[in-house]
Amino acid sequence: MEQVWWPLVGSFEGLHPEYEVHDWNRKSQFLDFAFLTHSGCIGIEIDGYQSHVKDMDRERFSYALNRDTFLTGLGWRIIHFSFDDVQKRPEVCRMLLQMVIGPAMMLRSRDRELFSPLEKEIVRLAWSTGKPVRPKDLMERY
Repeated sequence: MEQVWWPLVGSFEGLHPEYEVHDWNRKSQFLDFAFLTHSGCIGIEIDGYQSHVKDMDRERFSYALNRDTFLTGLGWRIIHFSFDDVQKRPEVCRMLLQMVIGPAMMLRSRDRELFSPLEKEIVRLAWSTGKPVRPKDLMERY
């Protein structure tokens, strides 16, 4: 993300590596990166050919598609870059990323005024667990 995110945004604020999400079976999964804003969540996956295509069997292929569709249903916008493009053609990735996060970045400056950092974390917790947040959950987490 040093070659793609940083030149575009100039900060890693709001970008969360190895962000945990849960699938329809409440099984823990990890997005390579998550960008969380008031206007929605964007998942960024960097897929290597070897691990994500060549060595994938039919079941894993179906699961990967269903996972993206499930997250889309929850309001996530999932984007994929190939590892090769990130390494060799970061300008293409930056252009595509800008198309996706541009609107969120415009709203993001307003987010800072609307919510405190703690309020943002509470919303993030509620979003990631997919259930109501109880005071007990907040006490255990924060």
